[in-house]
Amino acid sequence: MSNGTALEIGSFVSLAGTTVASLPRDMDSQLAQDFSGNGAAMKIILAETLTRANLDRALITLGKKVEPKPTSSILKFITTVVLPARTTRFVPEDAFVVNTKPGSHVKIGYIDSDLIRWFGDKIEEPTAEATLRQYVITRLSAFAPFMKEIRDGGIATKTTPGELYSMMEKQPYGPKSDAGPLLTNGYANLFEMDDVNGVARLVHANWNVDTGGWYVYAGDASRSHRWRDGFQVFSRDSRSPLAA
Repeated sequence: MSNGTALEIGSFVSLAGTTVASLPRDMDSQLAQDFSGNGAAMKIILAETLTRANLDRALITLGKKVEPKPTSSILKFITTVVLPARTTRFVPEDAFVVNTKPGSHVKIGYIDSDLIRWFGDKIEEPTAEATLRQYVITRLSAFAPFMKEIRDGGIATKTTPGELYSMMEKQPYGPKSDAGPLLTNGYANLFEMDDVNGVARLVHANWNVDTGGWYVYAGDASRSHRWRDGFQVFSRDSRSPLAA
C-alpha cells in the first residue's frame, strides 16, 4: 500500500467500515484479543494483504470479471502489441546472431554472451498469436520496482526471447524499417524473461544509432541499475498464454 497516495477522509472511513464489517465473527476469541493488543502487527498484516493483486484474486474467486488496472507512478501504459502466431520452433541461439551485412534478415550488431548462455537452449514450440503490453518509464527507477507495479496491477510480467525477436523482425533495420513498437532512437526496450533454468532475467534491446544494428543484453532482474524516463517496458497481457 505504500506505493499509493494518502487516503482522503471519506475513502478512509469507507474502507474502515468495510474492513470492520468483513471481520470473521467465528474467530478464536484469544486470537482476536491478541490482534487487538498488537496494532503494529495488525498494520503490517493489512499492508501486506490490502493489495491490488489480492483484491483481483478474490474478485475472480467470486466469479467477477477483472480488467487489468496497472496504476503506476513509474510506468505509463501506452498500448497493446499483437504478435503473429509462430508456426515453427524458435531456437534463440540460431536467431540471435550478429549480422550487419546488407540484406540480413534482422540487422544485429551485438549479442550479450549471457543471453546465449541463459537462453540459447530454451527452445520455444510453435505458438498462437500473443499480446504484450507496452509501457513507457516516467521517472528514473531500478527494474524491480516497476515490474512489481505491473504485477500488483494483476498483470503477468514474463515474456520470451521469441517474442522479442518477433518484434525485432517487424523493425529489422531500426529507424529505416516501418514504424513498430520498439524504440529505435538508442533508448532501451526492456523485458523480463525466465531463462532455461527458470531464473528471472532482465533482457533489453536497443538500436545503436552510431553503428546501426540491434544490441541485445541480458542481466539479473534484481540488479540495481536505474533506467531513465523515456525507455520502454513490455509485459504480457494477462489474457495471453506464455509460450512453452
